[in-house]
Amino acid sequence: GKNTTGYAHNIYLGKTSGRFNFNVWQELYNDKYDKSDLGYFTNNNTMDQGVWAGYNWTKPRGRFNQMRLNGNFWYSRLVTPIDILRRKEMMYQNAGLNFNFNAQTKKLWWIGANINGGPNRNDFYEPRSFGRVFRDKGRININAWWESNSSKKLSWGGNLYAGTGGVFHRKNFESNLFGKIRFSSKFSVDGSAYISFSRNQSGYAGRMGALGDTIIFSRRNVNSVENVLNIKYNFTNRMGLTLRTRHYWSKVNPVQFYELDKYGDLQTPANPFTQNVKQNYNYLSVDMVYNWQFAQGSFFSIVWKDIGESFNRQFEKNYVKNLGNTIEGQQFNSLSLRVIYFLDYLTVRNKLKRKA
Repeated sequence: GKNTTGYAHNIYLGKTSGRFNFNVWQELYNDKYDKSDLGYFTNNNTMDQGVWAGYNWTKPRGRFNQMRLNGNFWYSRLVTPIDILRRKEMMYQNAGLNFNFNAQTKKLWWIGANINGGPNRNDFYEPRSFGRVFRDKGRININAWWESNSSKKLSWGGNLYAGTGGVFHRKNFESNLFGKIRFSSKFSVDGSAYISFSRNQSGYAGRMGALGDTIIFSRRNVNSVENVLNIKYNFTNRMGLTLRTRHYWSKVNPVQFYELDKYGDLQTPANPFTQNVKQNYNYLSVDMVYNWQFAQGSFFSIVWKDIGESFNRQFEKNYVKNLGNTIEGQQFNSLSLRVIYFLDYLTVRNKLKRKA
């Protein structure tokens, strides 16, 4: 029942016309600012600022229709110190620098690349305990992507990502492929396949001690797979049916455990950590939507959803068997009907006046 008053601001200055663009910005939320009564709000007590600059070639040149090159730097810190020692030098959170390039070819393909990195950082969230901090090392990552002409009946694209860094010199690799087939103006199928491997990643594992105040981190390997399939059929330009299925599978395998000390560094635990914190998580969703625009601004929709979720501490190596276990597990189904009817106030008022 106690009211608190917080403060926030967003400041932006930039140039948006011409070939050369730039902007300088700052966002600040003090430790008392909380707008969660008005909607979703993640966290306060942060001040983020940065600078961005880019150069654009918008006229066709050589093999390209257009090209863009830009880079930005950002820096984040707390507004009020929160670590258990109340150290002002521990108010720094994170910083980063990245460079981006993208271009469209004369054949309407898109290509792009990104390289980014940053110095050491203080993570106040991964310890999952207010006032604690995890001091992580710097990182560097590179990413490249491409996308074919989307106006063709068959289009496709993908991206490749690799990165390293952190206290355990993690190695990350990610790849994603997606494609779309338009059989006709009414019927199309598209899908994507994503896979990620991470070795020697650092992360929260659990707690120990009589009071549960000993925070345990792990050096772990994390693998993830996600497959998505979308099928769309339009009966008319106002009526259509869509079907979307998505399966996400993630495995977290801790290799070694460490104790987080009060300074934010990882040490050998005073007592062995023996809990099984392996994670084998699956999420499967199916959504079918029938949508009919029966009048201007008015819609009739039928939505069927099926959700399956599973979590256990044992790994399954076979993808098909793992998917089968998820399908056979607990399922949640829902069927909803929605009608949105648009009323034009002026039209209704004029009709009522004529009747009167």
